[in-house]
Amino acid sequence: MDKYAAYYNLAKTDIDQGNPNFALVNFALAIQQNPNRVEAYYARAEVHQLRGNRDHANTDLKTAHRLATISFTESDLTKSNEFVKSDAGLSLIANEDANPDDILIGKLGEIAFAKFLCKHDKAFLNDVDQLLTWDDVYTSDRLNLQTCDGKTVDVKASENRGSRLIQTPDGDEISIRFQSILVPCDNEPRDYYVGVGISRDKKIGTVEGFIDRDGLHPSEHYIPDPCLQREFGSLKCISDLLEMMPEAENSVG
Repeated sequence: MDKYAAYYNLAKTDIDQGNPNFALVNFALAIQQNPNRVEAYYARAEVHQLRGNRDHANTDLKTAHRLATISFTESDLTKSNEFVKSDAGLSLIANEDANPDDILIGKLGEIAFAKFLCKHDKAFLNDVDQLLTWDDVYTSDRLNLQTCDGKTVDVKASENRGSRLIQTPDGDEISIRFQSILVPCDNEPRDYYVGVGISRDKKIGTVEGFIDRDGLHPSEHYIPDPCLQREFGSLKCISDLLEMMPEAENSVG
């Protein structure tokens, strides 16, 4: 076990044992070992929030959000466009009555999540327990993954559509991003769906969180059937899903 994992696990144990001060120390040590992993920032933010340290919690959450943002290379964009024009991409366009840009956004979402898993030393196991390669990520029509306990995971992406201020019942104003996760009602529903937001210029993707199938609700009238919709803002913390994904014993080929 590397030092990051050792300190992170110690901090989680501290929380379970009711020792938040020790947890904060061990989260800080974990972050020193690897400042590019999101789990410790999310978990430390929760400790700060429980202790009433909202500023510290918000700082950690902003850092985690930044680390969950993946930049696309020119190669990623080229391969994604090639996929849209391939037999697999054209088949998706026909079967889902989608336009090419929708399929492109979906493929970029899969690439963003695959890079995110790689960044966090997680394996790409598909839903039949096979190790995936980068070629699979770029060319597969469905990037269906698997958790440690055999649950299936599918990646869904949508284009970021900006944000607006709304007023809470207490009179406070908060910024809400308007991005949605669209899930076809296919014959093989997955246990979990990951939401990825793609920038309008298609240069970055942000892994927002995940939901289980029961968390979905029927689509709004302006969403084409058959789809389900849920705002990214209500998704579970992505670090929880990372803990469920298998460790990468072998690097992705």
